[in-house]
Amino acid sequence: MRKVQNRQAWNAFAVAFSESMAASNAGYSSSTTRSSAYGSSHSYGSASGYYGNTYGSVYGSSSTYSSAYGTSTTNSYNGAAAYAARQNASNNIANYQNQQFQVKKTLSEGYLRLNTVPDQTEYIGYINISYKNAEGLVVDIPINGTTYRFFWGQ
Repeated sequence: MRKVQNRQAWNAFAVAFSESMAASNAGYSSSTTRSSAYGSSHSYGSASGYYGNTYGSVYGSSSTYSSAYGTSTTNSYNGAAAYAARQNASNNIANYQNQQFQVKKTLSEGYLRLNTVPDQTEYIGYINISYKNAEGLVVDIPINGTTYRFFWGQ
């Protein structure tokens, strides 16, 4: 049960941490707007005429180009959405912890202990075996001076 409790504690921490991180970012939104403007101006001119007996003409043109760029960022916070996210995270954490409690309770009730089998009863349960790799297993159960031997394996 100590192993189960330790593993469940770490799992509960991970769930609570992830739910809290997700809820802490809720309610915030951001939008960015980018704009640009372009403009140009062209002008042409000419002049001609006489100065005395001399004729002359002049031509000219001018062009101007311009551009402007802008970026606007808007940040907003929705308190109601943040509150709802925190409540949802709390409910998810509580549900997870309740599920883990039910698993632990089922396991705890299922393991055999000393003095758990009353007279004239049949009992089905789990036995915690420390060793993982084995070719066979022998379990000796002493009851009232008589040892009952159970063998599993090859």
